[in-house]
Amino acid sequence: MRQIGVSYSGFVDESYTLLSLFDDVEQIEKDNRLQTAIDVVREQFGFLAIQKGTVLTEGSRNIERSKLIGGHSPGGLEGLK
Repeated sequence: MRQIGVSYSGFVDESYTLLSLFDDVEQIEKDNRLQTAIDVVREQFGFLAIQKGTVLTEGSRNIERSKLIGGHSPGGLEGLK
């Protein structure tokens, strides 16, 4: 045997958050609930199902990049038009 790997997970509760005295705990919890809801929608309907409004601005490439594989065009340079 030349190589062995070890993985681990679940040592820290996902809800664990390091806070400072100046953090707004209610806002952090609200943001976490929003991100969880966005994740659920995207998991069910796809990444483009819910986007920020800035995606619609001129020059935004989010929609085009979401069609690429790892940020690259599967067909060579044709995807960069």
